[in-house]
Amino acid sequence: MEPNIRLDMRLGKLMEEYPESRAVFDAHGLGNLVSAESLQAVGPFLTLETALKAHDIAPSEFLKLLCASRDSGPIMEAPGMSEAEIQGPPGS
Repeated sequence: MEPNIRLDMRLGKLMEEYPESRAVFDAHGLGNLVSAESLQAVGPFLTLETALKAHDIAPSEFLKLLCASRDSGPIMEAPGMSEAEIQGPPGS
């Protein structure tokens, strides 16, 4: 299924429909754009494209990341973490 995330989407709608995309904003230092306060104040009006351009971020590249996050879903565990927990710390 192709995600229907678009640059002309309002941030409020984006977070409502694709809450997993918040991780992409956080990872790029843009968590403030999708905080509860920001979404209440500007979420209904501010488009993804306008927000990204205001932060000098290439909209088309960021859109690819958002679509990838939609396809892959949330990361529940870091790769290899379960093995590290089973083996314990080095030298034990």
